[in-house]
Amino acid sequence: LEAALGRGADVTLVMPRNPNVYHDANRKALAKLVNKYGGTGRAVSAEGVQTRVGSLTAYLCDDMLHAKVFLAHGPRAQSAAMIGSCNLKQRSFGQFAELNALIVQPQCTRQLAAELGRLVRESARVTQDDLKFAEPKATIEEWLG
Repeated sequence: LEAALGRGADVTLVMPRNPNVYHDANRKALAKLVNKYGGTGRAVSAEGVQTRVGSLTAYLCDDMLHAKVFLAHGPRAQSAAMIGSCNLKQRSFGQFAELNALIVQPQCTRQLAAELGRLVRESARVTQDDLKFAEPKATIEEWLG
């Protein structure tokens, strides 16, 4: 997510309010992203070159979410999605038997976009209180995850 935000992507993120594991590590990672990219996208200058930095809007859902969904909109209204159970970490790709599917069919990506919109509307926008986490518990959870 951070690489996409750094390239100027606008990201909407929905996470479970009460995840089944690694609560503090999740909040620590979320706080880092919100503090760096929360709000509207902005231009930054690096050695005289203007670069757009993306924006992050984060929400918490009261239901447990295990499936991971990624929906990207292309420059000419093209969309692609990835959906599955695989976390985006090395252990999920090599040690665990998890799987994601890439979806490029327009009808499916439109339906998925509508469902994700509903999920966002039913979720609560992240507040500063939501970004609290306990140390060293968060760091230990990062090492375990």
